[in-house]
Amino acid sequence: MGIREVSIVHSTHYKFDRRVAAGPHMIRLQPSQNSHAQILDYRMEITPKSFHAREQVGVFGNAITRLVFLEKIDFLSIIVSFKARLMAFNPFDFFLELHAEHFPFKYEKTQEESLGMYLHIYDQSEVQNWLSQQSLPSNGKTLDFVIGINKLVFNQFDYLLRFEHGVQSPSETIINNSGSCRDFTWLCINIFRAKGIAARFVSGYLVDLNFDDESKDMLVFHAWVEVFLPGAGWVGLDPTSGLLVSEAYIPLCSVPHFKDAAPIIGNTEECKVEMSYESSVVRHF
Repeated sequence: MGIREVSIVHSTHYKFDRRVAAGPHMIRLQPSQNSHAQILDYRMEITPKSFHAREQVGVFGNAITRLVFLEKIDFLSIIVSFKARLMAFNPFDFFLELHAEHFPFKYEKTQEESLGMYLHIYDQSEVQNWLSQQSLPSNGKTLDFVIGINKLVFNQFDYLLRFEHGVQSPSETIINNSGSCRDFTWLCINIFRAKGIAARFVSGYLVDLNFDDESKDMLVFHAWVEVFLPGAGWVGLDPTSGLLVSEAYIPLCSVPHFKDAAPIIGNTEECKVEMSYESSVVRHF
């Protein structure tokens, strides 16, 4: 498809029932450097203006904007806008190290030590029990095994557009036989880890362009998986679609645990709050 350029706007608004003191807020809405999209003219507009902002790099290498408010506020508005050049790439354009071409494989000692947090399993017994009942890819090739696990989650579970906060545990998704993108991602991560493959949680934007009807173009806040394969590095997979990640995925945050991937986190005095958000994508080709 070559290069496609789009403009993206993502707005989040909080309205409080009175003026309240607000603690520090951490914002993770800046596209990652490992995005396959070229990011242009990135801007973040925050109101009200009574704050100090500091750009930071978090412990997992993600860009964070830290806000410290100087006075009480009765609303908070965060508007992110940028242009993205979506440059088509071949997701299979990599070579695995010889020792990792066939599954199972072992990481070299230094890699295994560095990847420790990405190998920790949650709900291990439930995940292992579910795996024991599945027909897993068995031709011995690591890439086929990884793709097969991704497709297995896609095929076995029903997708739900879930508006509740939080992420289901792997056992909840297995019991419910359904979940949202973030639930599938967390389950898939723990399946990979149960099989000795380091995996991490990625949150970001999915640019969904409808080439039959431009009015149906969408910008979706999404979650997907990345696995670490020796020789290839971090490889993205989307268990919600059963496919490998393409140039349409723009990562914002990559972490071992979903709790560290929230796009906006902070606190205020106790109050009532109304939250709303909008997103849009406009193509330039």
